[in-house]
Amino acid sequence: MEKNMKKRILVCNADDLGYCEERDKGIFQCVREGIVRSASLLVGGKSSNSAAEEALSLSLSLSLHLNLSDGKPVSPPTLIPSLVDPESGEFLGKQAFWAKAERGELHPVDLERETEAQLDQFLSLCHRPARHVDGHQHVHVAPNVWETLCPLLEKRGVLTTRVPLSLSPSLP
Repeated sequence: MEKNMKKRILVCNADDLGYCEERDKGIFQCVREGIVRSASLLVGGKSSNSAAEEALSLSLSLSLHLNLSDGKPVSPPTLIPSLVDPESGEFLGKQAFWAKAERGELHPVDLERETEAQLDQFLSLCHRPARHVDGHQHVHVAPNVWETLCPLLEKRGVLTTRVPLSLSPSLP
């Protein structure tokens, strides 16, 4: 390898483990075939409990797939009002989440509370703390969000996260 060349590593990670049984089935098939060696777990997903169990039985490397935009939160909706629809109690959806993020309308306390709840749920399901966190629909790098999450993730012992190339110019 040339002296000035950086070593690159290809990581085949499956996002959305725990979203639903059908998606999990496809992910576990890829694991068994040797295509996927790690997965990001949606701890509030419909099948997160069974997905975590099976992943652990396969010694699959797991990380937290932080969800702040889709479906039901882990926290009680009344404790995270800026992240949820007041009628349904579910997250706002991808477009509404990003619009509120860009306008600075997501309250840092709500972001911290839901992130803490998901980190705690990951610990409960996986019997170890999350060391890598990435975001469902890239929520972790949304404007006015990553500034809140970085210190929290560092405090909780998270070592790495994923920064999408398309969004990296907006980050320091």
